[in-house]
Amino acid sequence: RVVFVLGQALDNTTKEQIIIEQHQYNDILQYSAIDSYRNLTYKALAGLRWVDDYCPDAPWVAKIDDDIQVNPFNLLKYLTSRLKEESTQYSLPGGIPRLLHGRLMSWGRPWRRGKYVVSR
Repeated sequence: RVVFVLGQALDNTTKEQIIIEQHQYNDILQYSAIDSYRNLTYKALAGLRWVDDYCPDAPWVAKIDDDIQVNPFNLLKYLTSRLKEESTQYSLPGGIPRLLHGRLMSWGRPWRRGKYVVSR
């Protein structure tokens, strides 16, 4: 299943378009914060909470943005091999596997200017 996680829109035109989209496709999860770059953490957590509440038996969840390309065949190969082995090591009470994977870019540096800056 594909779900689009959105924050609240500021203008009425966008709000109306979101309502139309939701009625047509039933694929939008809208959380209470304004949809902005600064609120991406809230957006991700809202999506994970929804998955936990409504898809507790989903074997895998992929969070993908519009600026990310995914090869579904490679992803499936990775999930069925490496993650299957590792998920048994990290379990919640009752043996329920929970594992979050990401990629650490150790060579990365903070962005001090531009679109991606988040100040205090």
